[in-house]
Amino acid sequence: MILVPIVARTVTEAKRQLASAKKAGADGVEIRLDAFEHVTSDDVLEMVKNSRLPVLATCRTKNEGGFTRKTSDERKKLLLAAIQAKAAMVDVELSSPPAFRNAVKAACRKNKCRLVVSKHDFDRTPEPKTLNQWVKEALKAGDIAKIVCLAHHTVDLLRLLDLVKHGNGNVVAFAMGEQNKQSRVLSLLYGAPFGFAALHRESAPGQIPLKQMRLALEATKEWVA
Repeated sequence: MILVPIVARTVTEAKRQLASAKKAGADGVEIRLDAFEHVTSDDVLEMVKNSRLPVLATCRTKNEGGFTRKTSDERKKLLLAAIQAKAAMVDVELSSPPAFRNAVKAACRKNKCRLVVSKHDFDRTPEPKTLNQWVKEALKAGDIAKIVCLAHHTVDLLRLLDLVKHGNGNVVAFAMGEQNKQSRVLSLLYGAPFGFAALHRESAPGQIPLKQMRLALEATKEWVA
């Protein structure tokens, strides 16, 4: 599944991007709730309910790459609204307080929404022991583990892809940055449940345009068959 990030400052702009994602043939969308300058729970309910594609709702903290600073209460209200509106998935950080994660998890269970628990390292790719521990903790807290790190060497890429390879379809892992964009393609080929491709504005450096992502997947799928 290829998700197109919806990164908009206004609800009106987000609605335009949602329509464009459908026309472009995306499999789903990630609505970055942290990108809005102002958004209410009612806005989220409307956007998710009216989306013609499956929605992953994310309200990233500033410390892990969020666009704007929102309080913990604000983030929780927006995510709970997305769950209530039948989002397919929501994303919370592994670093979130347990009470925050548990509240979101309880709502997910009630509404049959999958919980993605994510971890980002903007400086390096840790040793396998640390990476595996992150995956273990994320899968204990939720349904899907998402691990994204900065890779400096080929061995870093291989460590991240190894998480996907042994993740039984429940692990998303790739390297951030323009120089590591190939890992986004390989992550999907190794069995990640979803990946990201850009349609309008990137939500992270290194995202490949949707059309190019599909071409790359088709051209390289025999490599890992």
